[in-house]
Amino acid sequence: MKLIRSDMIRGASYDSKKQTLTVVFTNYDFYKFYGVSKSLVRRLYSAKSKGKFFNKEIKNKFPFKRIGEYHG
Repeated sequence: MKLIRSDMIRGASYDSKKQTLTVVFTNYDFYKFYGVSKSLVRRLYSAKSKGKFFNKEIKNKFPFKRIGEYHG
């Protein structure tokens, strides 16, 4: 899990084989987003505002599933 400095996102990890982005939000909700390209994830990691980038480029644009709460 890559820690992210953001008011919205606590951390994220990416599985390039499955094109799955896993995100842990600051409230510790844990979600998986499916069909996310590696280049988009790179842009998220390098964005000045990760939360704004996520809301504009990923949220509601990819199928997702809430996994639960992050404990770690």
